[in-house]
Amino acid sequence: SSVAAAVASLDELAAARPHERITRTGLRLASGLAGRSTRSGHVLRVDGPGPMVQLRFGGEELPTDAMRFRESSDPALLQSFIAAWQDRGVRTTSRGMCFVSAAHTELDVDRAVDAAIDALDTI
Repeated sequence: SSVAAAVASLDELAAARPHERITRTGLRLASGLAGRSTRSGHVLRVDGPGPMVQLRFGGEELPTDAMRFRESSDPALLQSFIAAWQDRGVRTTSRGMCFVSAAHTELDVDRAVDAAIDALDTI
């Protein structure tokens, strides 16, 4: 049943305690993207806490709401990047939000960053 599956999932989360690793993996993604993206000539902004990484192209100021996010971003460039990144096997939301889960490894993140740099070079 779905209740039994939910209980089993919660038991696994309690035993494995993946939250710290998920946060570290998300921070690895964010720092990899932020650190290597400047080589492409584009300024990819990487915001967000741990396992949720928000991408945008725009000013340095961190947007605090949806309106400021739209005003401080280049949505056309973001969509071009998302499409190019997806062509390389990495899926994000249409808004540029990336979610890291317990299933993601450091190798997954390193491959995603490599794919992002390749995608940036093509847009």
